Amino acid sequence: MELVLEAWLISSLIMILLWFFYLYKDEPCVVDIGWGGSIGIASFWIYCSAPNGGFRQSVILFCVLFWSIRLSSLLLSRLLKGQKDRRYIALSKYWGKGLWWKYFLFFQAQAFSVGLLTIPIILSCLVSDLNWTFFDSLGLLLFLFGISGEVLADHQMLEFRKNPDNRKKVCEVGLWYYSRHPNYFFEWMIWVSYAVIAMNHPYGVIGWISPLAILISILKVTGIPPTEARMIESKGEAYREYQRSTSAFIPMPKRRP
Repeated sequence: MELVLEAWLISSLIMILLWFFYLYKDEPCVVDIGWGGSIGIASFWIYCSAPNGGFRQSVILFCVLFWSIRLSSLLLSRLLKGQKDRRYIALSKYWGKGLWWKYFLFFQAQAFSVGLLTIPIILSCLVSDLNWTFFDSLGLLLFLFGISGEVLADHQMLEFRKNPDNRKKVCEVGLWYYSRHPNYFFEWMIWVSYAVIAMNHPYGVIGWISPLAILISILKVTGIPPTEARMIESKGEAYREYQRSTSAFIPMPKRRP
């Protein structure tokens, strides 16, 4: 699909620029800023390039841009404050030599993922029927549910970390009482919302590749596994007890001992 290739190319160019920044500043975490920003920029390009435009297309573009700007600005603020992402510290130690070309491939892998993840946005923008449908309403509600939950979870964690007395404690306030990673769950719901809106297209089922890829990444790759390994290292038995009692992903009541 031509628009998929264009989204990939846009993200690839952005990632090349950020890779040069990484070489200059030794800050590989800029790849995450670029990933979120690339999805927003590529989606805007898709919106402008698609032949059909209506309320549905404007709504999904607004949702993607709101998500993109929020994520990128949040990560940028952490970078400007000098906060280091321990995932990349560990990754650099693991890779050892040849970091410059290994990170180049890593940055470009993220660019490739943008092409795949924008598929539901592309499908939604290509729908010829501009009438608002059940899928549009359901998708919008899921997006609002997801972004609200993610903002709330991030706020609750931020407030918890502000208290120096909590440094060695595990956050179990608010949504974190019911899930060890509520931010990941609500992030996934956002991607589900895009796939639901894409169901207006005759081939909308293809759009589910995005939430599926995000789910695999969260559960098996860059999400929960490395995060929990770091938490066990810093919190020890307190976090292991948290693991035994609390759902890893979907918010649920505590398990009984």
